[in-house]
Amino acid sequence: MRFIPVLCIAVLAGAFYHPVREAGFVYDDLPYVVENPAVLSPTLSNVFMDTFPPGRPDSGLYRPLTTLSLAVDRLLPSFGMEHAFVAHAHNVMLHVAVCALLYLLLTRLTGGVPALMGAGLYAVHPVLTESVAWVSGRSEILVGLCCLLGVGCMIWPGVRDAYRAAGLALITLCALLCKESAIMLPFIWLAAARVLRKECLHLDRPVRVLVPALVVAAAALVLRLLIAGGLSPEVRTFAGIESATRYRIVFMTLFRYAQLVVCPINQTVHWPPYPMEIARLQVLAGVALTLLGVTTAAIGLARRRVWGLGAAWFLLALLPASNLILPIGTIMAERFLYLPTMGAAIALSALVAQRWPRCGPRCRAVTMACVAVITLVAGAATFKRAAAWRDEVSLWRAGMQAYPDDLVSQVAAAFYLAKQGDDASFADLQQWWPGILDNLPGRGVIPPKIAARIEWVQLELMRYEARRSR
Repeated sequence: MRFIPVLCIAVLAGAFYHPVREAGFVYDDLPYVVENPAVLSPTLSNVFMDTFPPGRPDSGLYRPLTTLSLAVDRLLPSFGMEHAFVAHAHNVMLHVAVCALLYLLLTRLTGGVPALMGAGLYAVHPVLTESVAWVSGRSEILVGLCCLLGVGCMIWPGVRDAYRAAGLALITLCALLCKESAIMLPFIWLAAARVLRKECLHLDRPVRVLVPALVVAAAALVLRLLIAGGLSPEVRTFAGIESATRYRIVFMTLFRYAQLVVCPINQTVHWPPYPMEIARLQVLAGVALTLLGVTTAAIGLARRRVWGLGAAWFLLALLPASNLILPIGTIMAERFLYLPTMGAAIALSALVAQRWPRCGPRCRAVTMACVAVITLVAGAATFKRAAAWRDEVSLWRAGMQAYPDDLVSQVAAAFYLAKQGDDASFADLQQWWPGILDNLPGRGVIPPKIAARIEWVQLELMRYEARRSR
């Protein structure tokens, strides 16, 4: 009987991510996929002995399994399919697998109907679009898949603790070879173990079972800090910023993350808008939400409640990308919410499951109708957001619509319009580009890359005008 809900979730995810069939390689796909030697001609050396992408030690990234999955995409176009289509289809299928595993987990935790609600809403949540519709966002999906496989390894009945421990250590290693944030998976599993033991899911001595996985995670952290050296100073987002300012930005982004999960509006590929303003109310709200989340997770896990697991899952999964403990190369990105949003789906299913037995037929019908409407609305937003990832121009124009004052989105949209080089693109650019130039901040504060693009766009417009005047 579980096959039908899983099939419904798969159809739901596939339908609302349908626009990616026409998407190409955008954003950072050029260095990570299109021009990546380890993807074009994979060898043992450039896949396992180099950074991601090869020759970029300043990025501090080592993701050989992600590279291998991207290299696999190039094997199928020889059968008549385009490389971009195969890569995007691969992402969608991996996302469908994650949603199916999440549903199976939720059925054990909350029951069939609440599980279907939580997994169905997760499958079409707009905040996951960046991970699914962007080919280079696949590492997030792979880590999510590994996380759920690890939970399945813990609750699988009839397995000796030694085999279970070895399986969890292997899954941790594979996840770390997909993305560095997988270092938190053993801690998520520890939180899950406390709740799953209450459900009598054949889980014996969870701490001992998870020791090898914790050792693998600790070894990965030591190797990254001592040998790889982490990020180079040029890539660190908070280099040269005072600690007080850094933490104000961090808590503001935490508020924004929570807002995106609850109400995903004003989505953009680039956040924060440039130039950035620190909103005091958002900083205070971020602090309050962080304290509330930690308290909820602590109380819920102490009582072995599923909603406590959801809160702990969200916080633990978000911690590596939050810049709260260790600064990374990005202030904020929607793709970082792929794994944390699973925790939100678990908490939602748990809250529905608490009320479900006490609901009458009318109450249940109203609840299901409300969740169905919310899921369809979220799916429509996902459909629109997935279409924005079709090409560079539509992607950055969507960023301009979300944040009209974001100079990065404005300049990127102008840059890719000018690169198209046709009359329609230049006519479109001429309508709004002069207004952007009139409101530029001082040239001394504009980052060099943006300044270079502004000059290039200006030069291309001058050439276009010269061609027209002939």
